[in-house]
Amino acid sequence: MKGRVERSHGVYQHRLVKELRLAGISTIEDATRYLKEVSLPKINEKFAKAPAQPQDAHVPLTTPTSLEDIVCYETPRVVSNDYVVSYKRRLVQIKRTARVLPKPRAQLTVRELLDGRITLLYQNTELEYVELEQLPHKEELATRSA
Repeated sequence: MKGRVERSHGVYQHRLVKELRLAGISTIEDATRYLKEVSLPKINEKFAKAPAQPQDAHVPLTTPTSLEDIVCYETPRVVSNDYVVSYKRRLVQIKRTARVLPKPRAQLTVRELLDGRITLLYQNTELEYVELEQLPHKEELATRSA
């Protein structure tokens, strides 16, 4: 499959190592210089295309957004009757002190950041939670989540 894609697009990535050897390059610094000065200019010459319209088409963000909110994994989850959400063998219980509180069986979003931390989002509001070792007994629910 890779060979067909490279042939159809005219890019031969597997040849770079051979080109580096032929040029006598054996260090990362020399390879980086070769890429910048020789290889990439050839590719740009072959594939570069002027934009249809010269003005910048980027649109500014309307709300401040953190990179963590963009580069993360989002997974829908359902809230249980005791306000517990399970995610990747982790149990988290939503604190009932939140201004916006999902009802049991409501769907929310678990956002896993690249460092492994998670946040719970319901109606664009981040919810506070406590992580549990195991499911609590009914008597503990009233005291824990209050």
